[in-house]
Amino acid sequence: LRRRIAAAPDRGPLIAPGVYDAMGAAAAEAAGFEAAYLSGASIAYSRLGGPDLGLIALPELVETVALIRERTDLPLVVDADNGFGNALNVRRTLRRLERAGASAVQLEDQSFPKRCGHLADKSLIEPAEMVGKIRAAVDSRQDPDLTLIIRTDAVAVEGFDAAMARAEAYLEAGADVLFVEAPQDEAQLAAVPRRFAGRVPTLANMVEGGRTPNRTAQALGELGFSIVIFPGGLARAVVQTMQAYFASLRQHGSNAPFRERMLDFQGINDFVRTPEVLAWAARFEGQPDAGEAHAPESDAGAEPAAREVWERHVVERDAEGNELLYVDRHLAHEGSFHAFGKLAGRDLPVARPDLTLLIADHYAPTRGRDRPIADPEVARVSRLLEENAARFGLDLIGLQDPRQGIVHVVGPELGFTLPGLTIVCGDSHTSTHGAFGAVAFGIGASEVAHVLATQCLWQRRPKPMRVRFVGQPRASVGAKDLVLAMIAQIGADGGSGHALEYVGSAVERLSMAGRMTLCNLSIESGARFGLIAPDATTFAYVTGRPLAPRGALLERALADWRGLASDPDAPFAAEVTVEVDGLGPMVTWGTSPEQAAPVAGRVPDPASLPTAARREAAAKALAYMDLQPGQALDGLAIDRVFIGSCTNARLEDLREAAAAIGGRRAQVPALVSPGSRAVKRAAEREGLDAVFRAAGFEWADSGCSMCVGMNGDLVPPGARCASTANRNFPGRQGPGSRTHLVSPAMAALAAVLESPAVVLLRGNVDTDQIIPARFLRKPREGTAGYAPYLFADLDDAPAGLRGEERGDGCDGEEAGGEAAPEILIAGRNFGCGSSREGAVYALVDAGYRAVVAESFGDIFRANAARNGLLCVQLAPEEVGALAAAAAEAPAARLTVDLPAQSVAAPGLAAYHFAIDGFSKKLLRAGYDELDLTLSLAGAIADFSAAAEAARPWLRPETTGAMGPLARVRRSQVALGRNGALVGPFFEELDYRPTPIGALSLRRRRELSLDVEVYEIKLGEAFLMSSLFTASEVALARLGLAALTPRGGACDVVVGGLGLGYTAQAVLQAPEVASLLVVEALEPVIDWHREGLLPLGRELCADPRCRFVAGDFFALAAGAEGFDPTAPGRRVDAVLVDIDHTPDFLLDTGHADFYRPAGLTRLAAHLRPGGVFGLWSNAPPEPAFTARLADVFATAWAEPVRFANPLQAGREVTQTVYLARTAAEAAPGTAQGTAQGTA
Repeated sequence: LRRRIAAAPDRGPLIAPGVYDAMGAAAAEAAGFEAAYLSGASIAYSRLGGPDLGLIALPELVETVALIRERTDLPLVVDADNGFGNALNVRRTLRRLERAGASAVQLEDQSFPKRCGHLADKSLIEPAEMVGKIRAAVDSRQDPDLTLIIRTDAVAVEGFDAAMARAEAYLEAGADVLFVEAPQDEAQLAAVPRRFAGRVPTLANMVEGGRTPNRTAQALGELGFSIVIFPGGLARAVVQTMQAYFASLRQHGSNAPFRERMLDFQGINDFVRTPEVLAWAARFEGQPDAGEAHAPESDAGAEPAAREVWERHVVERDAEGNELLYVDRHLAHEGSFHAFGKLAGRDLPVARPDLTLLIADHYAPTRGRDRPIADPEVARVSRLLEENAARFGLDLIGLQDPRQGIVHVVGPELGFTLPGLTIVCGDSHTSTHGAFGAVAFGIGASEVAHVLATQCLWQRRPKPMRVRFVGQPRASVGAKDLVLAMIAQIGADGGSGHALEYVGSAVERLSMAGRMTLCNLSIESGARFGLIAPDATTFAYVTGRPLAPRGALLERALADWRGLASDPDAPFAAEVTVEVDGLGPMVTWGTSPEQAAPVAGRVPDPASLPTAARREAAAKALAYMDLQPGQALDGLAIDRVFIGSCTNARLEDLREAAAAIGGRRAQVPALVSPGSRAVKRAAEREGLDAVFRAAGFEWADSGCSMCVGMNGDLVPPGARCASTANRNFPGRQGPGSRTHLVSPAMAALAAVLESPAVVLLRGNVDTDQIIPARFLRKPREGTAGYAPYLFADLDDAPAGLRGEERGDGCDGEEAGGEAAPEILIAGRNFGCGSSREGAVYALVDAGYRAVVAESFGDIFRANAARNGLLCVQLAPEEVGALAAAAAEAPAARLTVDLPAQSVAAPGLAAYHFAIDGFSKKLLRAGYDELDLTLSLAGAIADFSAAAEAARPWLRPETTGAMGPLARVRRSQVALGRNGALVGPFFEELDYRPTPIGALSLRRRRELSLDVEVYEIKLGEAFLMSSLFTASEVALARLGLAALTPRGGACDVVVGGLGLGYTAQAVLQAPEVASLLVVEALEPVIDWHREGLLPLGRELCADPRCRFVAGDFFALAAGAEGFDPTAPGRRVDAVLVDIDHTPDFLLDTGHADFYRPAGLTRLAAHLRPGGVFGLWSNAPPEPAFTARLADVFATAWAEPVRFANPLQAGREVTQTVYLARTAAEAAPGTAQGTAQGTA
């Protein structure tokens, strides 16, 4: 349910019709709805025949949920009213509903007894009490996927603004979804999702005849709502149908006139599944009396294998259908540190240390294992794994352990994974272990803690689904192709709520490596896990593994495991047949594993897909992947290759990839990360590493690596990667990366440049002919770049040469849909003329990757190497032979082998060419010159350390310079008429992606002023600059001067750390005892602590100063205040160091905080005589001063004037606003002092 809600911006809002019993839920599921809403009002209508006035109790609600769960697994949103009491009641309500099978629980802030949200005369509890109830719900939640929907009914009681303020507080308390009940007009309705856009999903409630304007789900989705409920519609429709039916029956004495509106006898029995239930019961006819005790049978022939394994591990069941499942094996990795923190916080030991194995894999560097981990966060979590292993007495396979590898590769290698077990891990691809006939699934951090502490988990049993692969696939087709074909057939949610059991001759012929690949990707179909019943192949793999049973114990185990075979007649809730006759290798074309097709096929037209959701998703995926419907997949230009991950990094996978290379060499960067160190050693013994290295592949260490874009193993923005991993989600392998999932053999083949050629056998084709100068005024933008202008004016150009004929951008396809040639054969002196790099841009943008010619212009050749275009210079007769071969057979592929420095065509001997070492390195790495330098960061750091050790004065810290050696990202320095340097020169010190956009820290040198400036930017917008600090300093000095003297030291809160000038000015006052700085952007705090900002070390060294990462405005609106270590603590001054505009302060649609209600809540955090202050970037605004005066005892504005050095000293006026609470001391004294100081 969480995933569907999160997908609302792309798929449209989740529509949840109201239901009140199992029959309604089943009908909603049959109609294709993705969730249902269990309305408290409808239960009252149907069970009591009464109104929605708080008459339904918790037992009735839990019973209804449990009955619905017996009939359907449709995600269920449960209306729990006000939680039936205080925080203790909320805890009990949440846990009972969770165990009964609720997918989401809705709580509201009405007092008891509650009533329908669209009725009058409601009453509410206080916001603080509701915040406590929400926190109790968050703390009580045991399933991390349970969604908390928090509703406020304040619109009708306190007004819309108060409702929004409550919603803000509820969000801070932990709401997963916000539900503002009964907006009264279009403006209010639209304001709700706009206010919380990008922060939390919002829910809209459509009640026919209620207080809110009724709109379609589509229209509400366009406003920004993620969920739309229609809670009472079914009840109203049913009541009207009842009335019509009874009126007809009474009038006619027969059902005949109403029959067309009714199901017949067979129809109702089919709907309630009578034949299925009877068939199930028939299997048990003649069995012994239920009262007799019988030992469990070892023969599981009547059940699916998954059901038999599951049943063996059930410790206990509750009345709501939950089962306490015993866990045989638990695997954990660096990402499990949250779970260990939960145990430590409650002083709990690990129940069974012998059943948990820790393995370092998720953050494992794939290079430089002999050096300390450079990334401090990666180093920290790696260190935590070691500390937790020691603290709790657990076995650890660390980074230097010869057994180290990806957790789902190492477990089977060691024999830790065995048939018939239950296996869990905090990783979704734990389903890999199902290949052994084990029930294996991924769990969240809370569940990891649960397993550590108890060795058990509460679970709901998934329904069994049989997936049968029918037919004989081609020899080139592997397990990855089979499972991608299945997911493409049933969809990414086709297995939702099910456990998949794979059968068929194609499955039986798979090796264990293939079976692990098949089960690994089960999760990508939405299934809970996948399983293959164990057989002789399984037993042969397990026998002899280090942790597997031996001798007589093995014989007993084998006898037991043979009993896990699935009977062909076993009942399944669903069955899927996948035809594999003639199936070829598969490749994904979109951003979900379901978007896959044979590599010999074409990108489908989204209009041809079966559902609206898949059509919409496909259209978005094609836009992201820069592909077109009908485009050929074979020959698609690939920029990167990754062979690795828990899906395809075993020895068999590496053998398959090495065999596919067949002596050819890579023309794009290619990375091989073996699944474990054992796999790597075995591959090296077989010489596979030599095959990869000779082909130009990088041979790395084991880890999750490029599968998740870890430790610098990234795909550049816009680049295509042929990957053997398991997910092709947008940005998974790096921001803007485009992933195509393939088998290992397909990935290896993608690294070799083989392409038809276009022939332009002319001499002296200059840069003006390549791209006319007039087009260079245009920006190089979009996917096409300069491609449309390539050879635009060339007379008699051969077909397929011009950019306009080759489609959009460098997608390697002509406008007609066929693969466009990537090799150009030219005459002598190609690229002569001007130095313009636009000629190279045009060729690259149009998809050319190599130019073969008799000679080149020198500048053109240099530009080409730096932009990834290979220039191959051959003798005239060799160029002529290649041109003739290409003309004779236009579709024939030439092979350009950069490592071997050769070019070959069918029927011709390979021709060798020369290339300088530096250009070759650039082209083989896929870098431009700057990227290559950046890739040497480790070597640069080593050199720098050695140099500074020999000459300490080279260290920036010893000369007073600020910050580390920085990357010069862009320079705009010019030479003035007098010979002086003018304009800004800047370097980017750090760059961080955040939920609100990319945040960057820059140090800029204003050369004309001889001034160094620090700036923080959000995207391209400036957030703050050290060039304008007068108002920040004035805010601190005026604010402290305005305090009513009370004797002793004072405590101050500053909202917004920024560049630190307000905080520094506060700390300069000796009377300040403590300073708490609240900053919403964590990177800003990091930059101060790391010394990247000039005031950072000074602030961090002062023991009076503490930083808190959080939303200042949300903390100000809450009852507990700003200090998480001292809830409710009041302070002497609150100063907001945030750039305000008058519009922001006065526009109540954007700044509810600065309305009287918000200011009143803030004033409550001040002691008597305390001061609130903020600064604005404009002259004083009397209207805002008056608003402050309405809330505080006194308020005034102080203008701050200074000269702008960037505008010839032009005077700038800004404003510091101050307000003071009432004090026992005589008023006005401090204010007069403050004004005199100003």
